[in-house]
Amino acid sequence: MQVLFHVDDSARLSGAVRNIENLLDEIPAATVELLVNGPAVQALVSKNDAVAHLAAKPVVTVAVCQNSLHRFNVDPAQLPQAMTIVASGVVELVRKQEAGFAYIKP
Repeated sequence: MQVLFHVDDSARLSGAVRNIENLLDEIPAATVELLVNGPAVQALVSKNDAVAHLAAKPVVTVAVCQNSLHRFNVDPAQLPQAMTIVASGVVELVRKQEAGFAYIKP
C-alpha cells in the first residue's frame, strides 16, 4: 500500500501526522509520503518535532516543496535533515499519483 498525504494548510499538519501514525499502527508496512507545500512549510520550522519523528521512520518520506520554501522565505537549513526537498509540490503530487499512490488531503 502506498499513500500520499498532502498538506498545504498549517492548521492541518498536526491532523495529518495523527492520520499517518494511525495508518502505520494498522498497516506498518505501508509506504507513506507526507507532501508539504504552500504556507504549511512555515509550520515545519515551529512544529517540526512530530514531523521529524515521522520522517525518521523508514516507511515515511516527508517531502517539502522548494518553491514554497522560497515563496515563504523558509531556509531549508531550518528543517530537520530527515526531510526531502522536492522542486515542485505540484509535480510531486502528479508523479506519486501516476505511481499509484492513494491521495489523502486531511
